[in-house]
Amino acid sequence: YVEGDVFQFNEEADRELSIIEKEYDLFDIVFEENGKKGIKDIAGRIRVPALYKDYSAVYFYTWGREYPVAAMNESNKFALVDANGTGMPFCEFLYDSINYMFATNGFFICAKIDGESVMRGVLNAKGEVLVPCEMDAICEMANNLIVLEKGGKYGFLTYDGVFGKPIYDDIEDELGLLRVCKNGVWGVVNVDCDFIAEDDEERMENEELLVLYSF
Repeated sequence: YVEGDVFQFNEEADRELSIIEKEYDLFDIVFEENGKKGIKDIAGRIRVPALYKDYSAVYFYTWGREYPVAAMNESNKFALVDANGTGMPFCEFLYDSINYMFATNGFFICAKIDGESVMRGVLNAKGEVLVPCEMDAICEMANNLIVLEKGGKYGFLTYDGVFGKPIYDDIEDELGLLRVCKNGVWGVVNVDCDFIAEDDEERMENEELLVLYSF
């Protein structure tokens, strides 16, 4: 709870909440109507009307409430749809899967399958493309940084949604500063995602560098 402007952790209340969570199924509920499926919350309120064939996942009542859900149409393609009662799609039904990325700022991994090839990208909670669905691999969020890989090169996506194309040999987070290796040379990235070699003292001093949040 908040006392004045200070957040106070209530250990007893946290224990009681944990007990309640273990005793009840507090996930949203998928229901069926006229051959289509929808989603209700634990109080029975409709989050998504019965409009779609299926969903990739439902949310637990303590998280995800502000985010859309990934719905499947009759062609077995996924899109993000509004989970506030309308079920309105936020993007086209283009993807073979869409899954929420935990510990992110409302990001979703989308994937397209072509034979044995799987290409991955990232959408935001409005269904907008943050990372094109062309990546070979997308790592989980760590220290407010998602590392991307394509063709043996690495890119990145920050918590704020800044996308750096996969052009680097290596990427690391060092004390909240994004460091990258390009053509064997280590450097940093400015806010426009331009590479700056670490020995370029003038640019290092005068340009605004891309800094990661640190918790």
